[in-house]
Amino acid sequence: RSKNGHIANASGCGNDFASEKFMVRKMIVDSIVYFVDLFDVDGYRFDLMGLIDIDTIKLAYENANAIKGNVIFYGEGWNMGNELSYEKKACSDNARQIPFAGFFNETVRDVIKGPTFDLSVKGYACGDITYSFGFKYVLCGSCCDVSYEPKFIDANQSINYIECHDNHTLYDKFKKCMPNASEEEIFERVKLANGMLLTCIGVPFIHMGQEIGLSKKGHGNTYNELKVNMMDWPLIDARYDMVAFFKGLVRLRKELNAYHLYKPEDIVNSIHIIEDEGLFVYSFTNPECVKPFKDIAIFYNPTDSNKSFEFEEDWAILVDHCGYHGKDNQIVVRNYIVPPTSFSCLIKKWGKWCYVI
Repeated sequence: RSKNGHIANASGCGNDFASEKFMVRKMIVDSIVYFVDLFDVDGYRFDLMGLIDIDTIKLAYENANAIKGNVIFYGEGWNMGNELSYEKKACSDNARQIPFAGFFNETVRDVIKGPTFDLSVKGYACGDITYSFGFKYVLCGSCCDVSYEPKFIDANQSINYIECHDNHTLYDKFKKCMPNASEEEIFERVKLANGMLLTCIGVPFIHMGQEIGLSKKGHGNTYNELKVNMMDWPLIDARYDMVAFFKGLVRLRKELNAYHLYKPEDIVNSIHIIEDEGLFVYSFTNPECVKPFKDIAIFYNPTDSNKSFEFEEDWAILVDHCGYHGKDNQIVVRNYIVPPTSFSCLIKKWGKWCYVI
């Protein structure tokens, strides 16, 4: 209960749970131990983790990790409610006290697509290039002294997302903030937003249907609307170009050593950023980061115009709006015309192909 005797409901979902009480803490810890020990469950996502106390989260992790090792804990780190003192909350503001835990990173979400709770305001992927300042911060895992003060100890604590079960989908947000945009443009901006997300340092989180611009018919709070929340399977065929593009992003992320970076000093020493009239380009200065390739450059163009970028040598397009290009489908350039509203990745070309042998 709250200090005035009323039932505490900071969650908005009913009476809050007093995790700091001995038997309540025991129930949480024992439940997690049970799931790890009996069912081999090694990943836990805590709803409104900021309403749970730090000591309970620590004890649960220690017990679970002792059984299996490499257990994953992450959750919603919003700072909510007044019943638990601020310094005891397992919220993202206290991330340094629980270095093993990951937190949904709302800065990534709102920089890329615009404010979640003001649907009319555009984000970086919608063409507001002033967000490039904040994008540098989230690109570097929100753990480096870039643009803003570090929020996390390292990038493993940053759960990067732009859409989840709560609130409007990415597609619906774009429909609201770009009312005059065509369907084609919205789909291209969905691709761009996904490209930005999958090439940020940290832990990517993808919601079902995000890759194909799934809609919840403009609804935000759909916890009790099963038909609205269901996957629209025929859209996978209808929008297969979006699927192919997303598969290319996943393949790129899996192949590059760069996305194993998590220490702040390694991140800031490895990334080189170029900005020019709305075009945002970054590359990795550490050769180990880009294996199996020699050199790599990531391009984001959130503007509605072509941008030109000059290379001194031949470079090949590895990923663009069509997806991942294999060795039999190379497009080699020196003067690269970056299409409007686009994501692309280029690699330095030499010999017969670009892989390091």
